[in-house]
Amino acid sequence: MRNLGALASAVEAMGEITARFQATVRAWITRVTRALSEGAATIANAVLRVVRGLVTIERAAVRDAGHSQAFESYDTSMPSEPELVLVPAGSFIMGVPESESKREGTEFGDESARPQHRVTFSHSFLLGKYPVTRAEYAVFAWETGLNWQPPEFEQTERDPVVNVSFQDAIAYTEWLSRRTGHVYRLPSEAEWEYACRAGTRTARYWGEDAKPELANFDRKSTTEGGAHEANPWGVSDMLGNVWEWVQDVWHQNYHGSPEDGQAWIEHGDPDRRVMRGGSWNTSPSSGRAGSRVPVDPAGRADIAGFRIARTR
Repeated sequence: MRNLGALASAVEAMGEITARFQATVRAWITRVTRALSEGAATIANAVLRVVRGLVTIERAAVRDAGHSQAFESYDTSMPSEPELVLVPAGSFIMGVPESESKREGTEFGDESARPQHRVTFSHSFLLGKYPVTRAEYAVFAWETGLNWQPPEFEQTERDPVVNVSFQDAIAYTEWLSRRTGHVYRLPSEAEWEYACRAGTRTARYWGEDAKPELANFDRKSTTEGGAHEANPWGVSDMLGNVWEWVQDVWHQNYHGSPEDGQAWIEHGDPDRRVMRGGSWNTSPSSGRAGSRVPVDPAGRADIAGFRIARTR
């Protein structure tokens, strides 16, 4: 009997030992499994970060490849400040006379360019001799990482930049101001027309009639700045080549417009800005000193460019 009791006690002890061993093994397995899971998650997160980094690098490479391709022929270290012309102080009659509208067949469109009124500039100012060129814009786009879309037609580095929105043009003037220490801006609508007329009173600075040899109208692409003769004040391509953004918001007419040449940005329609001058694919009737059109400021087109101004 004693032997049987001892055997039962041994069996019971062995069972307790086995149970404890199993519990220890299960706890160890749980800890190992948890550790492996946490390690796997860490590894997975690390891998995910690497993958995301590679995707970012790839996207940047694609962006830069397209960006480089757009400007691969341009020296982005070249001076970026456009050539300027001094526009003298003075006054002029702004707007389009009815006689001009009848002759050009633009009576309806020219309603926004009336009434004619005198504008006086008490101080001279500086204006870009040409619209901002593709090469000049390339420096800005390269430094700021702007994803600029080139036109379908070929251009030289001296052609005016196109596919530029009003916001793009403003960003360029702000960048140029920081880069040079001068305060650049878009010209006001009055400054633009005053400089375009250059002391003349006719529809175009060379006279009343459209002359295709004097400006780039109704053609297939832009031309280099200065390809046509400048106006009497030495400003080139004010008519034709590209429509040019100015500061002003759109107003239906000139009632209440400033008489000192400042940009008219009060009231009006802030969702539309003014463009001037006509372009390479418009008819010559659009390219007159007084004609004007309203445009969505976010819009980009291969007929849209700009020139800069600077207060002395």
